[in-house]
Amino acid sequence: MIRTLAAACLMSLAACAVAASADAKTIFETATFTGVDTGEYIVSDTRYFGVAFTLDKTTEITGIGGQFGGFPSGTIFGAIVSLPSATSFPDFTPSTIEANSLAHVVFAAPSDTTDLTEKVDVSLSAGTYGVVFGSGIIWRRWERRARR
Repeated sequence: MIRTLAAACLMSLAACAVAASADAKTIFETATFTGVDTGEYIVSDTRYFGVAFTLDKTTEITGIGGQFGGFPSGTIFGAIVSLPSATSFPDFTPSTIEANSLAHVVFAAPSDTTDLTEKVDVSLSAGTYGVVFGSGIIWRRWERRARR
């Protein structure tokens, strides 16, 4: 059975970073959370959502997130992947996102709509990347590995 999740993730995707000055800051944000549920996008085994961002210098990424909610018992994965350009899609198939992930996190979708940032820890050099959110078989493999 494929379970789908409601996630308003494109409304407020963000990557948080610690720059060379060690001051935590948001390095990319598509929108700010207003506290109002503006609808949702559905993520599943076959439907991922994401956005591209470009870094002009090496940056420590400490979190990725977005506006999530409306599905009290689902699990979502978030991943950072390398992209050929800011206007392109990943150059690999969705089933290989695990092998192409530079950093990832698995988290429970909250029942109430909220702005949510989950911890990751990766140093990215200057370049173009994507933050991708989805659900399904990929997160199950990551979750099993995390338990080992």
